[in-house]
Amino acid sequence: MRVEYTEQATLNGATKRIPTRYHFDTPITALRQVLEAARHECWACGVDGYAVERDRAYNVRPIEVYDSPWDEEPTIIWTHDSERRPVPYAQSCTEAIEDSNLTDFHYFMCEGACGRTVIARCPQNGWNSYVRIIDECEQWCLACVEATLKEEGIAGFPRELEKLFDYGRMFGMFFNESELEGEGWSATKYRTFVTGEESAMRLAEEAERLHDQGRLIIIGYESLAIGGSEGYVTLFSKEQEANS
Repeated sequence: MRVEYTEQATLNGATKRIPTRYHFDTPITALRQVLEAARHECWACGVDGYAVERDRAYNVRPIEVYDSPWDEEPTIIWTHDSERRPVPYAQSCTEAIEDSNLTDFHYFMCEGACGRTVIARCPQNGWNSYVRIIDECEQWCLACVEATLKEEGIAGFPRELEKLFDYGRMFGMFFNESELEGEGWSATKYRTFVTGEESAMRLAEEAERLHDQGRLIIIGYESLAIGGSEGYVTLFSKEQEANS
């Protein structure tokens, strides 16, 4: 930017320069386009902010999130980088993305291997949860749960293995059977319609027998009522590798 000045006399007989015209090296329309490109709507409060160094009350920052646990590329959302823009139930717009009181479609930090920020439920159908509580407190995305089960079986979750043997708790997932077979898993004779404790414990006893033989076990859901109270499940197993 170039500036034109004029000389102006002062009361003490000196002179000072007064800017009279500004010449922008970049056309003003281009500058407006740059500013528009830096403007983003805040995911939490819906108010526009700018990804430039201005008043912190208006700054927004990008956050990488995943709208499915199995997405390989993140989605970018923007939130105000300030606590001066409170939203309901949250201290700041940035904190609001993990606040379940604000919306059902909040995000959570996966405490499994991936460590990503993942949406808590499927945005396409509105009810399918993408988060699983591990060890009573840790939030894991389903992709991390799936990867651990395929590699280690339920033994990768010791407390869940204990609950299966003791109470018949069916810790599993919906799997593509051909995909499991391609990774060495095979379905056992226990394809069971679980209706209560008795039927669950029958499957649990077979799972414990296979576990005692040194085999890994997985429970694959086929069709379950909401809440998992009843439905078909299949017990899969495979030989544990010697170096596991």
